[in-house]
Amino acid sequence: MDNIWLDSGYDFKMSIYRVLPVDDMIGYIEVVENADNNSSIHTSYGGSMGALNNETFEMYLREHNKLRE
Repeated sequence: MDNIWLDSGYDFKMSIYRVLPVDDMIGYIEVVENADNNSSIHTSYGGSMGALNNETFEMYLREHNKLRE
C-alpha cells in the first residue's frame, strides 16, 4: 500500500514491519515500538464512536504528516 501511495505522490511516512510465517495462520510479527493502533486512533480522533467515522484515519495522518509548503 505504501508504494501505491508514494507512486500517487502521497508520503504518509509508513513504517513497514516484517512478518515471518511459520505455519498456516501462525507467524511472528515484528514489534513496532511507539506505534499507534487502530483503537487508539479511532478513540483519539472520533471519540467513542470513532470506529464508525470514516475520517478518523485521515485526521490522524494529516496531523502526523504535515505537508511542507
